[in-house]
Amino acid sequence: MKGEARPYTTVKLKPDAVARAITEWRNTMAGWETVHYDGLEDGFYDQDGVDELTLPLKHRMIWDPVRPCPEMDSKRISAGHSEVYRGQCSAVGFLPYAKFRWWVYTTEPIAVAAGARTRASIAAMIVAHGIGGDASKAGDCGMRVGLSPATTTDPESPTIVWSDWWGVRDTLENERVWHLLETPELIPQVGQVRLWVQCNADVAADISAGHWDEEIVEQYVEESPPPPPPPPPTPDGEVHTIRVILEVDGQTWIEAGEEFTAKAAGVTLTPVAASTLITDVWRRVRALAQRIGGG
Repeated sequence: MKGEARPYTTVKLKPDAVARAITEWRNTMAGWETVHYDGLEDGFYDQDGVDELTLPLKHRMIWDPVRPCPEMDSKRISAGHSEVYRGQCSAVGFLPYAKFRWWVYTTEPIAVAAGARTRASIAAMIVAHGIGGDASKAGDCGMRVGLSPATTTDPESPTIVWSDWWGVRDTLENERVWHLLETPELIPQVGQVRLWVQCNADVAADISAGHWDEEIVEQYVEESPPPPPPPPPTPDGEVHTIRVILEVDGQTWIEAGEEFTAKAAGVTLTPVAASTLITDVWRRVRALAQRIGGG
């Protein structure tokens, strides 16, 4: 999808409900571990010294030269702004009465484990107001998030894996409604990746704005296989037998015995073991002798 933004069905949730839902959802995703988190709280700067290009630190914006350059800015709770997903700050790219197409990417490599399943996500919020209620001029704005190897610098490179588009058409009801956008999985061949955010406005509306916050990169941590069961004891091949027999006039009265296979039975044939068995039989012999002879 090149230069397009498409409308999608929107589920309306209050910001705090969205935050709770996403947190609970993430807590259920066993095996995924956050390796990079940026809540855009570390400050902003003016790209190339341009006041209208205020971006989060360690980020840079590229725009489609066929369309006007958008304005980039911060949103801050301290300044009375409400367009913040979580924490104190978020970022936005916008422009009134014009179409635009911009990409923002992280300028510093994000460290990850090579060969592991990796994905990225952002919280996104779109504003798209039409022009004067004219249905033919309804606002149309879309956003998506991408993940690529850290060496990728072309926003249209096939090495970037992109989330589905999320789009808004001409509605005030979507303001301050945040959506979680998540990329497909990427398997990095080296231990560094780059996160991308894209926003397209395909109608010159009263205002088109793409807000984003909370950049996350996660990797799947494979569960360690359970330890193998201990190998069965190796018999030493020798069976030890203790047997005590009491005969009276050629007839067997008591026969007691025990076989001990070293290691296999977990029993070591020791003098103590033999003595215990003999003592037990001897008690029986004395009891029998008392019954027979009365002594």
